[in-house]
Amino acid sequence: MKKILWIAQLKTQLLALALCCTALINAQATLQWAYSFGSNDFYETDQAFDVETDEEGNVYMTGYYVDSVDFDPGPGEAFYYFSDVKKAGVLAKYSPDAELLWVVPVGDYYGQAAGYEINFDNEGNVLWTGWVLGSVDFDPGPATHLAGGSLTATSIFLAKYDSHGNYIFALAVDGNYPSSGKQIITDDDNNILIIGNFQSTIDFDPSGAEFSLTSENFYGDLFFAKYSSSGDFIFAKSISATPTSDNFDHGDYVAEDAAGNIFITGMFSGSCDFDPDAGVTELTGIAADIFFAKYDADMNLIWVKQIAGNDQKETHAIALDNDENIYIAGWYRGDMDMDASGNEYTLEHSTDLSDDIFFAKYTNAGEIVWAKTIGGYGYDYARSIAVDDEGLIYISGDFYSSVDFDPGSGVHLLEDTINHGDGFIALYDNNGNYLNASQIEGSMWNETYIMNMHLNNAGDIYITGYFSQSADFDCTNGDNILTSGGDYDFFLAKYDSIISLPVDILQLNTMQLNAYPNPASDLITINLPDDFKGNKIELFNSYGKLIYSAIVNAQHTFSIPLEDYYEGMYLLQMSGNDIIYYSKFLIAHN
Repeated sequence: MKKILWIAQLKTQLLALALCCTALINAQATLQWAYSFGSNDFYETDQAFDVETDEEGNVYMTGYYVDSVDFDPGPGEAFYYFSDVKKAGVLAKYSPDAELLWVVPVGDYYGQAAGYEINFDNEGNVLWTGWVLGSVDFDPGPATHLAGGSLTATSIFLAKYDSHGNYIFALAVDGNYPSSGKQIITDDDNNILIIGNFQSTIDFDPSGAEFSLTSENFYGDLFFAKYSSSGDFIFAKSISATPTSDNFDHGDYVAEDAAGNIFITGMFSGSCDFDPDAGVTELTGIAADIFFAKYDADMNLIWVKQIAGNDQKETHAIALDNDENIYIAGWYRGDMDMDASGNEYTLEHSTDLSDDIFFAKYTNAGEIVWAKTIGGYGYDYARSIAVDDEGLIYISGDFYSSVDFDPGSGVHLLEDTINHGDGFIALYDNNGNYLNASQIEGSMWNETYIMNMHLNNAGDIYITGYFSQSADFDCTNGDNILTSGGDYDFFLAKYDSIISLPVDILQLNTMQLNAYPNPASDLITINLPDDFKGNKIELFNSYGKLIYSAIVNAQHTFSIPLEDYYEGMYLLQMSGNDIIYYSKFLIAHN
């Protein structure tokens, strides 16, 4: 988006609109900063899979790297060397302005690793999961703390660090076939739940006692494993598909509601029992169908729903809004029935032999509210979905060729003219109506994969993933081109919150209000101009919706209580003296 301070850059876009009408202007995401990290060896691939922020606005990234990588985006250097043929897991922390604070590299000549997910407990400690191959040192300090297992198959790891990157503990659960942790959730007692995929037999109790689960499927099953804040084993459960060479069940993406219930989405094939306990709740998928399910905090099944279709489909994203409605996103081929109740809600595919994006909203009970599809003649993928406090829906991913990002009757095209894969961030209202879409455009032979997107409380957007060749991360008319040193490098970028502004705010005759404090918590106070001759002040949320208005009498200051409003970006507007007065501010409750 464009900040209000840059209003002049938007004026020419508004002249065709009636100055007296009020409508939504949706600018593209405005870049705050973007950096890339990677090896200079052309044949090496470095990939990032998750980005998160803590309460202080610090930014965390995880993935893996090969060879030598400088993780300092500034003028300094922070090189970490590893083998040019093996993968090292990395957990890195940056300040809100992208200054490097610390790095935890995990891997040596005797073992490899990759990080997939980051989360935080109630004390601000950092939790990390992924896979490890062999035994590696998880302590970035002078001490050595090894965790791992087999050199022939990846094991699941869980590691914990304080906010300064100091080692607390690490554990690994080992099997004979590849397995990995994919998601982490913590509860009020700082217990840690890992969700991921495993094959064969794994002992999930690292204490020396044994608690084993077995998957008889070649492509593996879904597991849930819970540990205490100190890493002690609590329980482990699994979901099992009927054993065949083709059946599987994978659930890599989760969300949590205020009561601690866990929502999972993923894919399965064949007959699969989604009740990890003694009960049986079986669904049958023909062409790798999608499921989404609700479990309580102890991973007891509450319900499970199926999205069926006649061709390939995948989901890699789930989110909840403040009313605990459920949103999922992914991609599909063929036709797909989005209503799991037995009624029909069919999404049709745009063209043969290409993948279209879908996103859908369900009630907390899993009942369909709406479903949308966007796509073109290429391969289009949604990899992340998020919902802000106002119910705005953010989707990120990558696309090929031309895509109309408006699922309605309008046309809003983004074009990958090279047809090798550009990144996108798209915004929709709570009914799935198009608001805007921004593009990370690459060079010839470039591919840009946004693997994860995160929103902070202010609505700022963080993305991470990996790219090849070069790509312009400035979604506006400016340039911020990053170039990969190797085959693929990972990137980390931050964009301003997207706020939809009334047109009359952006007319030629505008002045900024003096409003304070900013950020505000319980009250915002406005200093009125001495010669002000107006009678109304209005407050808009980030959706552009008018949520407050009041008559202003002959007074020099005016205050608005904010206790009942969600955290996020807001806009004040006043009209008087033939001038539009405005102020953009942030609500951040203490």
